[in-house]
Amino acid sequence: MPGMLSGSIIVFALSASAFATPALIGGRRLKVVATAAYDEFLGTLNWPLGASIAVLPLIANVSPNAASSTFSSDAMRMTP
Repeated sequence: MPGMLSGSIIVFALSASAFATPALIGGRRLKVVATAAYDEFLGTLNWPLGASIAVLPLIANVSPNAASSTFSSDAMRMTP
């Protein structure tokens, strides 16, 4: 499953670093995860909430990959 892992890392890197695009297209009124975390960190200086917002996409990305890796390794052990 190295292709799935590399693809998910690329998608996560692009989504985590693309907070400027929604701000340019929709202004500050359009809230996505990246701009919400940015506003919490730098706007209101609420670092715990900003960190928890930033970790949500990471958890949403890592958990399916970990489950897929676990299931595929179990399937590989069962085949003769």
